[in-house]
Amino acid sequence: MIYLRNLLSIIAFVFLLFIELLINTILNFDYFLIMPFFIGMFVISTRRFSNFYISVFLVAGIYYDALYSSNILGFSSAKFLITIILMNFIVANQQDNTYLDLATFTVGIFIYKFTYSLEYLNPEFLYQILISSLVNYFLFRILNITIGKNVLKQKI
Repeated sequence: MIYLRNLLSIIAFVFLLFIELLINTILNFDYFLIMPFFIGMFVISTRRFSNFYISVFLVAGIYYDALYSSNILGFSSAKFLITIILMNFIVANQQDNTYLDLATFTVGIFIYKFTYSLEYLNPEFLYQILISSLVNYFLFRILNITIGKNVLKQKI
């Protein structure tokens, strides 16, 4: 049963990564990116962090490096794991509030979109990261509110 849960989690996150790449390729927004994979990473790192998810993001990073990037195999896996560990560290050692979540989300996106090029320090790219963090944080909050409500216990 544990192996089945591992396999389903790996497939789910690889599918989220594929959906993120598909959405951003088809829609091609200039000012922001829609990142469901990163939202999943944020939920896991801040709400449900455990050693179980290390293998999930390791496989997702290898999948990304093998098929979609020109990086060294394993670079994205390391980037995903560093992002998750850093976000977990920030949230675990501070008081819980909305501003901390937004700051953690922005720092996480900054690390998640890290590249080797000088384009990384371009003001337009930094503006895109800031706008993307606000849009995706709003999507995260909507998802969090929706999942947080227990529909069966609501009075009609």
